[in-house]
Amino acid sequence: MRKLGLSVYEEDLPQGRKYAHVVDESIMINKEKLLVVLGVPAEHTGKPLNHDDVIVLGMHVGECFKRDDVKEANEKAAEKTGSSPEYGISDGAHNLVGGFKDAGIDHHLDISHTLGNCMKHVYGKDPEFVSLTEKLGKIRLQYHLTDKAWLLPPNMRAMARFMNLREWVTWGRKCLIVLVPWMTT
Repeated sequence: MRKLGLSVYEEDLPQGRKYAHVVDESIMINKEKLLVVLGVPAEHTGKPLNHDDVIVLGMHVGECFKRDDVKEANEKAAEKTGSSPEYGISDGAHNLVGGFKDAGIDHHLDISHTLGNCMKHVYGKDPEFVSLTEKLGKIRLQYHLTDKAWLLPPNMRAMARFMNLREWVTWGRKCLIVLVPWMTT
């Protein structure tokens, strides 16, 4: 079990530090999800966060998590660190936002979901973008099990489509560079 990282979750945490909670629900496996509560330094460290900065404060398995469940997960995580978090970070899911609110924790939206929502607002109903996604979807279906599959664009999941536009742009740029070599500059 120590090799799998369970010991990191079970270790005693340093007390007295100021933490922020990052809370998210994982992708559903069968009928169950994982609600994860992570602790990160509440104050800016002057550098991007890395794995060493993040601690696992809670992992909860269930079919669904209501705002009361999220509130309880935050409270259990706060017990583990010895103090309430300075603030919380999550996507805009109502149960997560409500759980922070019920626990009396200031909530901030995570940057990737916020930017994804901006992209959705700009491109979600744009006729050219909609046409492009439909065409690429049909091409993916047509060629996904052929010897040309390696040329296909990345699969864009419906839920995270606007958060992962960079993958399509990178793929499109690589295609253009192959087709029009002078575009490399």
